[in-house]
Formats: sequence, C-alpha cells, structure tokens
Amino acid sequence: MDFFGQPHRARSRTGWWIPLFVVVLIGGGWCVYIIHFDRRGGTVTENGIVDSKILGEPMEFSVYLPPDYALHDKSYPVLYLLHGFTGDHTTYPRKIGVKKVADEAIRSGKAVSMIIVMPRSRGGMYENTPNGRHSYEDYFFEELIPVIEKNYRVLKKKESRAISGHSMGGNGALLYALKHPTLFESCCVVGAAIDMNVLETDAPFTGENNLPEQLQHTAEALEAASPEERRSLIVRYDIDCGLEDGLLEVNTRLHVRMQELGITHEFHQRNGGHTWDYWRKTLPFVLEFAFQNLSED
Repeated sequence: MDFFGQPHRARSRTGWWIPLFVVVLIGGGWCVYIIHFDRRGGTVTENGIVDSKILGEPMEFSVYLPPDYALHDKSYPVLYLLHGFTGDHTTYPRKIGVKKVADEAIRSGKAVSMIIVMPRSRGGMYENTPNGRHSYEDYFFEELIPVIEKNYRVLKKKESRAISGHSMGGNGALLYALKHPTLFESCCVVGAAIDMNVLETDAPFTGENNLPEQLQHTAEALEAASPEERRSLIVRYDIDCGLEDGLLEVNTRLHVRMQELGITHEFHQRNGGHTWDYWRKTLPFVLEFAFQNLSED
C-alpha cells in the first residue's frame, strides 16, 4: 500500500504459488482437482511516504504485511523496527531479510501474525534535539503513527504495539519506550548504541534524551504508581548484545542499572558482533518477544 493505503506494485516482494494436482477416482471415472498452496508469505513494500510538516520533507517507510492480510478484515498488532546509523527504511527488507524471517516465524507459530513498520530516520537519530532543529520524536508520534493507524489495519492499543531496533535504532527504541510506556507492550534492543553517562553538554542525549535520567524517572514512576496505574506503565524490555560487539560493555551497564532500579527486563548475550549477520540472526527472537503474551483470537 502507498501513503493513502492504496495497493501498488512498486518494489513489492512476494513469493509464489505452488499448484498441487490431485487425481480422485470416482466410480469408473476420475476427476482432477487443482489445489493452490499459498507460498507467497507476507509482502514488503518500500515506498510508503509521510509528507512531514514537522521535519519539512517527505519521510519514507517500509511495511511488512503478514501472509493473511489480504484474506480478511481483521486488525493486527504492529511492531516498529528502527534501523541503525548508516541505514534507512530499506535496511531490514534488503540487508536483514525481514520478509523471510517474519514469514518463517509466523508460519512456525513462534511469532503472532503482525504488521512491521520500518521508518527512515535522519542519519540514525531518533530524538528531538534541544536546539529544535531536529524533531524526529515529534514526527514519529504525531505524524508517522497516525498515518500507519489510518491506512493499515493495526490494533490501536498498548498491548498490540511494540518497538525494537539495532545500534542507533536500539537507542531510539529504548528512549521511546521509557518516555512513552503507555503506548508500548514491549521493547527489544539489539546491540544498542547507548550512552550510560550523565552528560552535561548540548548533545542530543541531554535532558529528556539522557538515558540514565530516563531510567531513574521510569523507576520512580513505577514506584509511585497505584497497582492499576502500574499496569499501564509496565513495558517488557529485552536487551540483546553480541559477545564480540564493542557495545557489550555499555549494554551490560544498562542491564545492571535496570536491575538496580528494579526495572524488569531480559538480558541476552549471544555469539556474534555488531554485524548484519548478528542482527539477522536475532530478528526471529525479536519477533517472538514482541507479542509473546498476545492471543490471536
């Protein structure tokens, strides 16, 4: 679909149909039935556009639609997947193979059938800067999400919305979940390019974008919340980093700090580094984790 939710063919990646010929004997005769097994899987399109007034330019996004999207009118959970510093909205479709991974995860029952949105950032940065020159976070929540929810059949509730990313995208995903916990069911970051130092500069990671401050604020909010309020603030977090990743030390510090603050999360270390191969290998776990408590009823 394009920006207006209309079907299109540009850069659409699908698979194929396999016909099965079945011969059935009926009395003295026979009949041939042709059964088509749908092997196309889901569909990825790379030319979604948001004409952003906040950023002052058209912003592209890619979308993965699950295999059964066109077969009925039901709505789906949605995962927002953020690329790294050198990537764009085509990173997951082209370099990580999101269609193949998602098709297999859904087919095997390890992941629920979902829509995956992969937006383009500006150089991998996902925050609003203090000087007001870069307001990507405002764009994400005020323009991108509304466009997706208007033009695609996504479930519009916390339990059906997840966010993930690798490298700089991991930093963006983590900050978004910490700052907007009532919007996300889960957050999974892979090899996140984060800074655990409390900075006192005019860099993008100061103030509301400072990760240690956001972690502290999250812990205090959870502690002060009533049981009912607490349920709306809880996000399931997963931190994943390769044993050969140069960012392992800082991701381990994140894990330790979240433990100290009582912020429930999972922490996984696997063989591998800060590479396409590692992000490709971990994507099935991301998809499984995103909505593991959601029923597809």
